[in-house]
Amino acid sequence: MLSTKYHITYWAAAIGAVTIYRFLALYPPCVTAFRLAIGPLAAYTTYASLIWHRNGNKRTELTIYTHQAMVAYLLVALGSVANYFQLPNPEVPKPTALIHVLSAFMTVGVLESFRQNRRDIEPASFRIIHLGPRTQLKHWSWCCVAADLGSTFVCDAILFAVLLATDRMLCHVGGMSLRHIVPYWGWEKMQYPGRLGSAIVAHYLGGPFADMAETVCSSV
Repeated sequence: MLSTKYHITYWAAAIGAVTIYRFLALYPPCVTAFRLAIGPLAAYTTYASLIWHRNGNKRTELTIYTHQAMVAYLLVALGSVANYFQLPNPEVPKPTALIHVLSAFMTVGVLESFRQNRRDIEPASFRIIHLGPRTQLKHWSWCCVAADLGSTFVCDAILFAVLLATDRMLCHVGGMSLRHIVPYWGWEKMQYPGRLGSAIVAHYLGGPFADMAETVCSSV
């Protein structure tokens, strides 16, 4: 994204959601409640965010706080479904906390960009990165071909460095690997029958790493 402030804010919200969930998950009925509520919460927050900018100036502070509370509840509740993500090798430890924080980052980023109707605070994705970082939201022209190619190369290099560092950290901490989670990083190991849902989610989970590379690239 083109805003370092929002990028940091999304990470803070995601990490906070994981911390709260880990504490509440010590009480099993909370996990059940989160799983029952996550569907309606996702539907409500998406709908409210999509229509928000149409009459945002008519919203009261109470409505804003209520919406933010529902989004926060959704971010925490995402932890209850992290275990459903399937890894190619069942013997590999599943980094549920990482899956939760990545999904929370993408969720709050997408909802907030919908609510404010702003593309510059929308999280990036691997598809966007491969088309070139959004260093400026303007029409493409032949004059900036060299700059676009250069920024794309730099962004891809930053992305690779981020993925490599994260993978090494996971391996050192608990014998886990990012290769089983993020596409374009050991992706061929996930493409076989029975894990289509996890393969689709993996594209979604890779967004924060792509967004980190894009944010750094757009800031320099």
